[in-house]
Amino acid sequence: MTRVTGRMALALTLFLPLTGCEILLISPTLPGIMPFVGRPLTGKIMDAVTGLPLGNATVTAGLLATAKTDPDGGFKLYGNIGGQGIAIARAGYTSLSYVTSGPLADGQTFFLPPLFPSTGLPSAKHVTLQGTVHYNGAPITPAGGAVFGGLASAVTNAGIFSMPIRELLPGAVYSTVLAGGILQGGPIVSQTGQSSADFYFDSFGYRFVDIPFADKPDQTPLQLSPIETNAVPFQSMSVSYSGAAAFNQVQTDVIMDFGLMGAVPVARQSRSNQSIKVPAVAGLKYAIEGRASDASGKLTSKVSITTNTLGAVSFKLLPPPTVTGPVSGTEGVGANPPFSWDPVPDAQSYLVEVFEGTQTSATLKWKGYTSQTSIAFPTFPDWDMNGGALLPGISYSWTIRAYKATVESLGKSLTAPPPSKPYRSNLYESAASGMTFKR
Repeated sequence: MTRVTGRMALALTLFLPLTGCEILLISPTLPGIMPFVGRPLTGKIMDAVTGLPLGNATVTAGLLATAKTDPDGGFKLYGNIGGQGIAIARAGYTSLSYVTSGPLADGQTFFLPPLFPSTGLPSAKHVTLQGTVHYNGAPITPAGGAVFGGLASAVTNAGIFSMPIRELLPGAVYSTVLAGGILQGGPIVSQTGQSSADFYFDSFGYRFVDIPFADKPDQTPLQLSPIETNAVPFQSMSVSYSGAAAFNQVQTDVIMDFGLMGAVPVARQSRSNQSIKVPAVAGLKYAIEGRASDASGKLTSKVSITTNTLGAVSFKLLPPPTVTGPVSGTEGVGANPPFSWDPVPDAQSYLVEVFEGTQTSATLKWKGYTSQTSIAFPTFPDWDMNGGALLPGISYSWTIRAYKATVESLGKSLTAPPPSKPYRSNLYESAASGMTFKR
């Protein structure tokens, strides 16, 4: 296998299928099916120096097939992959294109060299931040918490915290926000969900910090000056829901958005129509997320609001769509089944997603948007959106999502608010999911 770098490699990758070159057609797993509807091309990307897997790398083959690698370096390419080349790119590494002597083979491993090979630069570079959270000049003694830019979190012990920060970019200084205070409830978790505990802050402070890149994975922890937490005022924000009685549980999350410096979760409330205690910092944006679940715990409706003011918020949750076909367990739907549902009040558009498989590991095959209450699987597969036609004998599942989006200039009759004026943008979404079918 020959490795080629630079623009010439990219050109070869894209145009090798043309004029006299052998065209790659991935062999299908089922006999008698045209090659372009076969299984995905799989492979793995590794660090050329350390041999460690590389996550979040972009892999491209042919003209349209592209994918991101998972944390283990693996990728799956769907689509009309033509040619004998593959291009790989990742931040902190030299972008490369490989040109093979024959058609691309399934299960190959490709290596990407780091920009600074003298340091090795494994993919899990990290640095540990250590410091204290103070209240009135002394370490906080009640339950406390520190949150770093949304990437990591830690609970303090006698005001002291220690947090490993991973996946830093090579050769760069990372600037972010470090925040903490006296925490009630929790603990704070990185992902919202109905199983997460409620929390809020009784005191809160923040400051920005610059983190140099870790040349070695286990360098000496970075000691930070204390965070003082008695300078930020609080405000009680009223959050109410209409239509909440149709759901089993409603949860509200409030996140402070520091822009490029990161975001910090500051409150979670699992009871509807309650006031929430929130740190109030002028000039910041806040993200307010409402999530509603059914009796099984499945998320069926949510709303996301971005605002620069902490006034009262009222959510009108969209009810989940009622599916009319194909209902779960339907077989013999054909190659181009129509998907249909009853209209959702106030919804502006709908998204249908079709997955190969019926479990959480199912792979997205196709998605389509419409303002109507039905849409059919395409007659000609769209290679930007899916992995080919529906195959006989395979179980599929589908999801229907309803959307509504609005922008409010609070106190102003404007269609689009100036950034300096109070505003609120709202995105409502509801979903019905898990319906299974076979061709």
